Amino acid sequence: MSGALEHIGFDAKRLFLNNSGLGNYARTLVNGLSAAHPDVLCHLFTPEAGDRPDCQLYLQGPPFAVHMPPRGMPGTLWRSVGIPKYLERSHVQLYHGLSNELPIGMRKSQIRTIATIHDLIYRKYPGHYSRMDRVIYNGKTKYASENADLVVAISECTRTDILETYDVREDREVVACQSCDPMFYAPVGEEEAQSIRTRNALPSEYLLYVGSVNERKNLLTLVKAMELLPESLRLPLVVVGHGGSYLRKVNRYLTSRKLTKLVHFRPGIASEDLPAIYQGAALFCYPSLYEGFGIPILEALASGVPVLTSNRSSMPEAGGPSSRYVDPENVEDIASGLNAVLSDQALRSTMIRDGRKHADQFLIEKTTATMWQYYLQVMA
Repeated sequence: MSGALEHIGFDAKRLFLNNSGLGNYARTLVNGLSAAHPDVLCHLFTPEAGDRPDCQLYLQGPPFAVHMPPRGMPGTLWRSVGIPKYLERSHVQLYHGLSNELPIGMRKSQIRTIATIHDLIYRKYPGHYSRMDRVIYNGKTKYASENADLVVAISECTRTDILETYDVREDREVVACQSCDPMFYAPVGEEEAQSIRTRNALPSEYLLYVGSVNERKNLLTLVKAMELLPESLRLPLVVVGHGGSYLRKVNRYLTSRKLTKLVHFRPGIASEDLPAIYQGAALFCYPSLYEGFGIPILEALASGVPVLTSNRSSMPEAGGPSSRYVDPENVEDIASGLNAVLSDQALRSTMIRDGRKHADQFLIEKTTATMWQYYLQVMA
């Protein structure tokens, strides 16, 4: 296939319908590409458009074209087997599966394919998933990894996991780290920040955790570590994220230990309020057991906040050389890390300065340029 790259297709289900990691990745990547290459028409394939305010721009015409299944066809079936003929009708030259999957049958077409693989959590922590979910996730990721013209891993950690698990040649797999929304790099004015903190009923000083409240994210171990801090350093913890059974487990523990005032759950915070909430935190805490990349770490560093996170999987890649790393399964080690950062202002200042420098490597202009080169490589 020759000629300029003018039509790119994207699996946009998560872009429209997912509020967290996969959705943020899709929106940031597509926004970056459309800004850098406004002459390219981005074809967004989704089972439905949803109602996110920040997705309305995609419905207003070029440089975007939104495609949804025909009446009567289930969205799941359409995404799995129906999309290829719509790609050809739309003159799509390259199709990018943004979340571990590709439609079946793409190899029969002339359309080039890229698949982004975020993580293999379902294999690393199978007990956190139902058997059916493990079968589905494994099947989709295996098919995408072994059939895409190019596999994009979002971290070196994920790249290694894929090579160890699926039949993928090393020269067909590359790493393209993600960026975060540019709003996290922009300082929020003090008056606006105070208004946001007041509206969300936040304490004047606090630690911050952003992410789903599930077993893998390990919030309960963080709470237990906070109990070991001296009273003078035991700042309240603001938790931004939704949860189910594990959240109830955390709440039972807080109640049993009379610590309910220590943790402030704020699951419904608007995304546009997050930069101010990050920037108001004394320390960002992310003791996850495993991440494909760990985008909240990057959001915190871009916001000028020191980070304490885990010393495993991809988190040292996201956190860079000056974040504080701890064993996420060792309560005493987490407590020691918290104590060290919260009691040393000079250390905190160094972490903030070096963390922002590290975050600048992931500016959207840089990550977009990297992905564009991979697009051209596949087309060539």
